[in-house]
Amino acid sequence: MTDEAQGHEVLRTSSLRSGGRARKPVYDEVALLRRLEKEYDLGDWLSWRPTESGASNDSWYVETEYADVVLRRSHDLKTEQSAEFERALIEYLVARGFPAPPVVPTRTGAGAVVVDGLVHMVMRRLPGGHFDRDSPDHLALSARGLGRFHTLVAELPTDQRPEDSSSLLALTPAARERLRTAFAVVAPLLPAKQRADAQCDLDRLLDDMTQVHDQLGGRLDELTYLVTHGSYGPTSVLLEDGHLSGVVDFDRAAHDLVSFDLAYATWVFCAPSALRRRSLGIEPVRLATFLSHYRASTPVTTTDLQALPLALLARRLARVTKKAENLLTKHDLEPREAEHADKFARTLAAEATQSRWIGAHLPDLSRTVRPVS
Repeated sequence: MTDEAQGHEVLRTSSLRSGGRARKPVYDEVALLRRLEKEYDLGDWLSWRPTESGASNDSWYVETEYADVVLRRSHDLKTEQSAEFERALIEYLVARGFPAPPVVPTRTGAGAVVVDGLVHMVMRRLPGGHFDRDSPDHLALSARGLGRFHTLVAELPTDQRPEDSSSLLALTPAARERLRTAFAVVAPLLPAKQRADAQCDLDRLLDDMTQVHDQLGGRLDELTYLVTHGSYGPTSVLLEDGHLSGVVDFDRAAHDLVSFDLAYATWVFCAPSALRRRSLGIEPVRLATFLSHYRASTPVTTTDLQALPLALLARRLARVTKKAENLLTKHDLEPREAEHADKFARTLAAEATQSRWIGAHLPDLSRTVRPVS
């Protein structure tokens, strides 16, 4: 079997992330990087500095004797299997001219190194500058880049089914019950008024989860299921001299509904302001512009576009159940306190507000995503 054929086999199945993230372990940065230096044939590691973005993982720009690279220390939900999937996906894309960052193999040819039970990967550093929100060209190039990615991965076969969608699994009755359990942990720690408000937010979110899960679940045979990027946004793209010079952050790549990948991208690229966490909903003109350029570079189906408004809501709701899993995981290690309860209650309030906005604007969003005949 050729290396490419072997890579295709690896890409037939992606591992689902289950459970919640634990607190990051404390480690000696210098000792860690010096240890990893010995695993790679890159000469001496001359200097390094943390990257500007990324909360789930720890990453560094590293200047070595032979190349400039990026080192990523993944969180505890990243497995060796998912690292193999990520490497195979990147190699597949690079072979077809897509500007993904090549994975640097270790001295033994492996794609990753496990230290402290966590996966570490080194990739070539790509050229280019950051996304400029005020640049129409940057928005267009980014949208076309996602379209090109979806066109390339649509050719890959898979042994998985739409029912395996991680975003849908985050809205199942079992996931909703875990959310109720998380709320039961924090509720006694909240002041009476905040507890009552949080209960109302929880009830609203649970109702929305049930409706969205059932509506999307009933249309799975009509929707496209393929390898998704998982976090395609402004911090994932590099631009230089009027072209897309790099697409990074394939850490969350997995098989899922294309509508979910498009929902994540449009949510972050089309926010009303650069301060995504402080802004509400989506800016319709930016959404229409993004989708116009996206459609110009991929044969997206009408059904996938029509599902986008519901997918937008599903992505926000899935975030709530993931936060619940994180809370329960950390609670098992160390009982939660009032500050953690307050943070969880504020998450419920924020997502209930976003959910209400999307629900109120579903008709407008549906008109915006309707393909032009």
